[in-house]
Amino acid sequence: MGLIAAATLAVFVISMGFAYGLGEYLGEPSGFRHRFRDAKSFYLFYLVEVVPAALLVLLSSNLAKIIIDVMVFNSIALSVPLMLLIRLTSDSRLVGAYSIGKVRAIILYTVTVLILALGIYAALSTF
Repeated sequence: MGLIAAATLAVFVISMGFAYGLGEYLGEPSGFRHRFRDAKSFYLFYLVEVVPAALLVLLSSNLAKIIIDVMVFNSIALSVPLMLLIRLTSDSRLVGAYSIGKVRAIILYTVTVLILALGIYAALSTF
């Protein structure tokens, strides 16, 4: 029960956060505190994200494969923002005294490239 509750909460929080952030970026009213007619973009972004995911899960016969495919996709998709984050935190002009050192940056880049390589390997080995 706890796993189901946690997964359900994560689906709502992540999709709502994306819809909220996109609405804010576009300057549209966002959040469930607004009515549908006042925040159409927010609700449409939310539905475009939630409905296909729900249909995929409901219509799939092999949920374990979906979970593994999502994890492989995340390992590939999240490596690019992670590299950008490492680059930003390495720049002392941007973060001042909070910047990471060269050794730590090299270690982080190495781990990120390793994760990316394993993700690509896993994606190619599923075909």
